[in-house]
Amino acid sequence: MGDFLPGFLGCWVEAFAKVPFTFLVLVAAIVGVMLMGAARQRRVHDQMRAVWDSAFFAKPPADTEAPRSWIQRLRSREGYQRLFHVLKWQIVPHSFGLIILLALVSIAVLVPLRANLTLAEMSGRICGIIDGQTASEGPANAFVPTDPCWNTGTNVDEGKVYRITLNTEVDGKNSWKDDTIEVTPDGFTDGHRLPWHIEYLAWPLRRSLADGWFQTMAKVIPDDRKSSARLHPLVFRQRNGAGTAYEAEFEAPRTGRLQLFVNDAVLSWWGGLNGTYYANNKGVAVVTIERLDRTSTGGSPGS
Repeated sequence: MGDFLPGFLGCWVEAFAKVPFTFLVLVAAIVGVMLMGAARQRRVHDQMRAVWDSAFFAKPPADTEAPRSWIQRLRSREGYQRLFHVLKWQIVPHSFGLIILLALVSIAVLVPLRANLTLAEMSGRICGIIDGQTASEGPANAFVPTDPCWNTGTNVDEGKVYRITLNTEVDGKNSWKDDTIEVTPDGFTDGHRLPWHIEYLAWPLRRSLADGWFQTMAKVIPDDRKSSARLHPLVFRQRNGAGTAYEAEFEAPRTGRLQLFVNDAVLSWWGGLNGTYYANNKGVAVVTIERLDRTSTGGSPGS
């Protein structure tokens, strides 16, 4: 984990890795003591303010002119002043402290999970998250969205441009679904199409945070390595503007074997991975890959 964070955080990361529960309990205790100290300090300030006022400020004469405007009358009311006192010294500080505590806990949990996911991409462990994954029925070029690392059987050359075509038709209609949600190879960015617990809780576990759910992604594996952590989104368009055939152009960022997969969540924890979200994907796509007679798309790889 030290490779993913600044060096001065190394001792904290090491302590969290060894005893995560104790670490979080101590963090919560420190924050709690700080909040208690702040509350006690405010009480002392309030009491001293009362002593100061009683000693140095005389009671205003009885015939002092009352506030004339409605805003002056409102701001001079005891209830109004008490409300802002509570907001300033209790609600806002406690809310801020709670937000900081939740942020610290979130960072302590999510950073190791994302690091584990990145290491799984680099080592190729992520390709084994579906137990009993077997070859899909149909032609050899059939890509199923349950496969987290589908080998296209095609080697690509660095800087060369390829046209990747996916046809998702089965029985005359689009076959791709994310569980029960019908999708295309472009995926979707509207998280409201998902159940709320997946939309908000599974988002940090998506393989590529910058790209949409179920978006088709490419990965090039160099010949001298098992895997790679560099993921490239493919932007598809319908062939002829209609139908179930989709095309994307891909500029190879390196030479190696081309893999395809859809961008979905992977349940990750310390040392483990789970492919539940891949297992509920449905459909099949027949893939064709054609090398084009030019060397650059004028954009980033995958565009």
